[in-house]
Amino acid sequence: MKFENNIEAISFYGVVTLSFSIKLVAISVLSISPEADYLAYWNLVTSLLETGVMNDGNGNVAFFNSGYPLFLAPFLYIFGQTQEVAQVVNTILGGLSTVLLYCCARIVLKNHIYALIACLLWGFYPPNILYTEYLAKENLVIPLLLSQMYLILTYRGTWIKTFLLGVVFATGMLSGSAILFTVLPIVYVILSLGKSSVKFSQASIIRLCFFGLVFLLTMSPWLAYTKSQLGVAVITTNSGFNLYIGNNPNSTPHFISITDTPMADTWHALKKEKGEFESFAYLKKLAVDHIIENPLSTLSLALQKVVLFWEPPPLNRHLEQPIPEKVIRVAWLAYYCVLFMLALSSLFLIKNFKREHYLVLSIIVLFCAIHGAVYVAPRYRLPIMPLVVLVGTYALSWFINSYVQFQNRRQ
Repeated sequence: MKFENNIEAISFYGVVTLSFSIKLVAISVLSISPEADYLAYWNLVTSLLETGVMNDGNGNVAFFNSGYPLFLAPFLYIFGQTQEVAQVVNTILGGLSTVLLYCCARIVLKNHIYALIACLLWGFYPPNILYTEYLAKENLVIPLLLSQMYLILTYRGTWIKTFLLGVVFATGMLSGSAILFTVLPIVYVILSLGKSSVKFSQASIIRLCFFGLVFLLTMSPWLAYTKSQLGVAVITTNSGFNLYIGNNPNSTPHFISITDTPMADTWHALKKEKGEFESFAYLKKLAVDHIIENPLSTLSLALQKVVLFWEPPPLNRHLEQPIPEKVIRVAWLAYYCVLFMLALSSLFLIKNFKREHYLVLSIIVLFCAIHGAVYVAPRYRLPIMPLVVLVGTYALSWFINSYVQFQNRRQ
């Protein structure tokens, strides 16, 4: 990373330190006991350390993404099996995300000040702060997706970056399989060798094969583990469950319990009889059958999900909340609406977009699109929010520059 002068360097390190400090204060002040998915990730990492076998507390080996608990394991082994250790790791990952966002922003915005603004907007985004406290996979998926974005933006056909793309994408898939569709921009930049158009040359095809090989090699230890535990090599078993929850006669755009589906009365007996892999595979078959039998309603529901993926965070006024929580929820709502409107307004500047802008936009769109097949929740868009902030900052920079030019013409 190069800076033009000491002021740029000092301001950059200042923003990174501020981001790190905010998260450190958050985990010092907050005290939230893990539950639901967050408790499952804690169970996965502690069971691995204690027994050598991952168990989410419900008897599942690979239902939850393994990347985050596997990443936490060596830190908890060295420094102790406490949630505080995991939260400090989350804080460090948050600082790394700020650095990576700055690197991406310098390429896209081509301006140090606006890159810092993007980092500050992300640093003060309430869920970004709050999730440092949670044992959530998003803490790892965010820097991985930003790493992938940076490698895509800077890819010029070198072997080292091809290798890194394979490792980062594989680790990202282990940590959050919602990034699946974002492999398409990777394929594009590899086939184009970092240039503006795809040309199927021997060099590009060899590099694409190398990327695939690195991806499989990175995945292989986990695939071997699931093969030994489940009898089949899988990245995760939850795809069938998620697909069914989002595609059954009772589906809505949002998550519903398995007890609210037609499988309510038979699910637990089926799971006990068939085991983890076969029971979730059966759910996938039911979901696929439903999609084939109801293509128009499935498409309509998928479009609703894509739109509602961007719905503002709820205030939950129907629940009793302490005053600080009410204030935070209102601030989160206002902050999100500003960021979303800025990002949306950037689409009116699409005639000014260059290759790097389209690459960022493609990652956002593809990450959103996969949720059309399952279900949506405000939490699920958190990994992509740094790039939404980046696109929003691009629009903000245009407004500021236009205003400055207008004022200069008046003088």
